[in-house]
Amino acid sequence: MILLNLRRIEGTEVSFFCVQNLLMIRKETIETLANEHLAGTGLQLVEAKVSEDNDIEVIITREGGGVSIDDCVALSRYIESKLDRDKEDFSLMVGSAGI
Repeated sequence: MILLNLRRIEGTEVSFFCVQNLLMIRKETIETLANEHLAGTGLQLVEAKVSEDNDIEVIITREGGGVSIDDCVALSRYIESKLDRDKEDFSLMVGSAGI
């Protein structure tokens, strides 16, 4: 994130830049974590998205349907347990594919 602040000091415009180092979570990291958790459950990762603001969206499915809220909660908790909020600020949404 880059913050720009312009101030006038004795008639001169001065620019101040502040760069905050936030770690961007990699999509590949989320895919790896999701696949680790889903292995052997009959669930599959459909898609993982990570925005520049670390908004994470994970979509899962089960062949023949039947993804439950408990499945989504378990995956969400697993992924969250593997990420460090002290190093990276993020939001996480896990949902099922389809209707």
